[in-house]
This record gives sequence, C-alpha cells and structure tokens, in this order.
Amino acid sequence: MGRYCRFFLTVWLSLFLTACGGGDGEKASSVQQSEPPEQPEPPVYTGGYPAFDPVAAAQYRETPEFRRSDPGEGEENHIRGQFGQPRLCSQSANPDCAGTSAYALQNIHFAHTATDWSGRPLTGHGQTIAIFDNGYRLSHRELAGKDVIRYTAPGRTIGRDSHGTAVAAIAAGAADGVGAMGVAPDARLHISSWEDVSDDDAMAHMVAAIRGAARHGAVAQNNSWGWQTEKQADAEARDFGASGTTDYARHLADRQGDDPQTWRTLFAAYDAFQKGGVLVFTNSNDRTLHNATAWAALPEFVPELAEAWIAVGNALFSVDGKTGDILDADLLSAPCGMAARYCVIADGTLRVATDVGDGSYQLGTGTSYAAPQVAGEIALLAQAFPTLSPGEWTTRLLATAQRDWDGFQNSIAGHQNFAPGVRRAYSHLYGHGVPDMKAALSPVGGALHRLGRKGGRGAADAAFSSCHKRAADCRQRGFQGAFGQADHGA
Repeated sequence: MGRYCRFFLTVWLSLFLTACGGGDGEKASSVQQSEPPEQPEPPVYTGGYPAFDPVAAAQYRETPEFRRSDPGEGEENHIRGQFGQPRLCSQSANPDCAGTSAYALQNIHFAHTATDWSGRPLTGHGQTIAIFDNGYRLSHRELAGKDVIRYTAPGRTIGRDSHGTAVAAIAAGAADGVGAMGVAPDARLHISSWEDVSDDDAMAHMVAAIRGAARHGAVAQNNSWGWQTEKQADAEARDFGASGTTDYARHLADRQGDDPQTWRTLFAAYDAFQKGGVLVFTNSNDRTLHNATAWAALPEFVPELAEAWIAVGNALFSVDGKTGDILDADLLSAPCGMAARYCVIADGTLRVATDVGDGSYQLGTGTSYAAPQVAGEIALLAQAFPTLSPGEWTTRLLATAQRDWDGFQNSIAGHQNFAPGVRRAYSHLYGHGVPDMKAALSPVGGALHRLGRKGGRGAADAAFSSCHKRAADCRQRGFQGAFGQADHGA
C-alpha cells in the first residue's frame, strides 16, 4: 500500500514531476535532538554596514563555483519551452539582452566578498538556518563536514532524499572551490523531516521541529512544501468569511482535518519562532493559478504571523548584459497575489545537489529552489545586523528588492509604507520584486546611520519590527528603525 502524503514538494525536477518523496534507502544515524559543537564567543557588535569590494565582487561573480548552479542557454530554453514561455530574449528589443546567474541577479557576489562589522566575510558565519523537508544526503560534498543539528522523532532517524539535499545545499552548501555553493555557505543547519513520522504524528512533529529550531537560534526556517489540499488565497478568504467562524484554526480543522487546537498550536509555534527568525514559505508551482496559495498567504488569515513571513515565487529572467538591470521576468509559479506585501521572487532554475551520489547534481526548477535562496539571504542579513529583529531583516529584504522592469511596473497592486519616507510599490505578480543583497546591506537612500550595539537595541528598533505590516504605527512613532535616522527610500 502506498504511503499517504499530506505534504507535496514545490519543485519540478528535470522531468518536471512532483512526488511525495521517500525515505527509503540508507539511513543516517542521529539522535532526537543533536547538540551543536561548542561555538566560540562572538566579538561584541560595534554597529555599522558591510564594507563592499566591487572589484573582488566582479571577479567572484565569474568563478566556476559561483556559476555552477546556472543552466546553459540551451537548457534554459528547454525549460522555457516546457512552461510555454518564449525563448530567452526572443521578445526583447534590447541588443544587450542576456540570461543571468541566479545568485548574481540578487547581488550575492557583493555580499560574499564584503566584510561584516568584525572583519569576517559575509557568508552566514555564526547563523543557523532551519530546513523542514523530506530527507538529506549529508555526505554530499555540499553538506559534508558542515555543522548540522538533526531534529528527529523519538527512536527515528532522518532519511535521505534529493529534494531536501537540494534545498539544504542551496541555503548553505559549502563554498570550497568545487561543485556549487549555497547562499550562506558558512551557516549552520538545523534539519528535520516529515518522513520521520506517520501522518497522524506529522503536525506534532512539525511543531516540535519548529520549537527545536528556535531553541538553537535559527534565524530562518525554510519550507519548500505545501499541503495536498491547498486552495487559492482568494477562494479560501471567501470560504472562511462564509464559514460562520472567526477562528481560522477551526475553519482549517473543518476543511483539512485535525482538531482546531492542533492548528492553534502550530500557529503559536510559528509566532514564537518569529521572535528570533524569519519564516520562508514557497508559493505554488502552478502558474495557471491567479492568486497565491492560502498557506503562502497565511498572515492574511492569522495576522500575528505577518511580522517575519516571506512567500517566494519562481521566475526566469533576462537582463541587460552591460548593466545587469532586469529586462523581463517570466513567472514559472503562481503569482504573489494576496501575499504580495510579503512576497518576493527569485530564479529557482538551478543545477542542484541530489541523493544519487556525493558529487551528483541535477538541473531542475521550482519555488522549492527559490525559497532557500531567500532563507540564506536572511542569514547574511542576520550576520551583518545582529541587533535587528527578524521583522527588521524582513523589512530590509522587501524594501530594497529590485522592481524596475516594465512587467513589474505594469502589475502594481498597491504601495507599502515601511517607514516615514520609505514607500514602495508592490506587484500582484511579483510582490516586492527580486532580492538585492547589495541594497539590503546598505543604508536605504544612501544615508549612513549608527546601528545599535549588541544587547542595546532601543525602543525605536523594537517598534520598527512591525512597520512593514502597520504603516500607521511607523508614522505615529516618527522614526526610521532598521533604515537609520536619516534614510529615505525611493
């Protein structure tokens, strides 16, 4: 009898198939909650912004390991054909139109060649990224030797699978000169798997894994999965409104099963996690949808989760080969829709680590591969700005995203006030746009400010963590929070 899978994976591999995923094969030994090695005491945070080296960044951008994940033009055109999209640059009048590297598109090369306030390379050092997925090949060259905390159900071990291997490697794969690399290659990993348990125990296991990640100081939790019974956010909003209850947990229990308290416990675990980390969730890969999935837009139904939640879509991009400016974005996923105010998109077409062998890679695409890029970016922001809150890291990522291409400007759904003088448009299709790590790590508007010392985050910083969801609160308090005293946005 086949195993019922209440989760589904938000990725198409090279054959563009989704599956429940299996835990079959060799198992890696683990304990219920492994403890990380003792970490050296970090230096005292002194404030300031990362120091960029444009020459080093340009050289780093062309290194084989940085570009190893990117498809060739022929491979990209094959994927475009599978999705009914035009060939790369075939509809562009720009003579310099070209494809792009997923990491270069987001200026990750500027981050990796920068130094933080302590002089360390900005590669996620000292940060922990949690992954909830279906299995991991920890002996793969991208993950072998990494500091990994394994959360398992009692008496269980974490199985191996290509999906979780790929997701973990995109977030934090090693930068060692061979193979590919992750967005935050020096970050620790906290891993857990729904394949550890039966469906009846899945929700309790998920809650325990979230709490375990929080205890170990995870600054982001990546979720490259969705529910099999998922609905579009607008349809869910209509049904919830007509249900006769204002308790979304009760509505979910009626629609999807389990009892209301089980859902309330999950929401409470998410809410508690946001005190120290950002929740990153994939949108659907179904590009025929006209809205985000309800789970990607969960803060619309559970408002307390809006503080540090990012939904992520997937697209292919063309850029101006001379300037790097985005010319067009072809969505391969559902639009941001009702999640637009806390949604970004990334290039989720990558050559990724697999469970086939310790040095194996396979080309694929999906929001599953876009989301862990964002989780890695949160780790970079956490290293750069350790006294800011998860809400403030989220705000920096959203408010500095790239949005200057026609498709974005022609699909604007509204504007968001992040702080006084920082008002940005968001798109029904693309949310806030494409993350830009150089901008997110810089003073917004170009003005410098003094960031607080470790342990000394002031009332302004604490209140700013809610600014991206309550613009009126920012206006009343009259401060710039994570952006600094004199910063002004576009």
